Amino acid sequence: MTKATKTQTLQNTIHNIKNNKLTNNTQRVGLRLLAAAGEWIPRSQLTRIPSATARVRDLRKEQFGSFQVECRSSDDLKKKTAKRTFYYRISATRVTKKQLDKLFPTI
Repeated sequence: MTKATKTQTLQNTIHNIKNNKLTNNTQRVGLRLLAAAGEWIPRSQLTRIPSATARVRDLRKEQFGSFQVECRSSDDLKKKTAKRTFYYRISATRVTKKQLDKLFPTI
């Protein structure tokens, strides 16, 4: 299987996960970042999830899949915002099936 095919298969898996099947906020944040397919997501899009930034940190932990979550400020990304905000992303090409299985064990 080529890397592009593998990435597409994982993206299909991510898009088939239903939000109402998620059991915790780390899964909700993870799904939001993974569904973005490598695009930068502003913190404001995660605010409906309690303690969203703490859940982003959880995604980096081994028990949730050890995802490589990137964080940049609006200044770093040269985005014009009224106030400085932070953006997050998970590169779609770095995600493995094993990581998805750890984050979404019952799905």
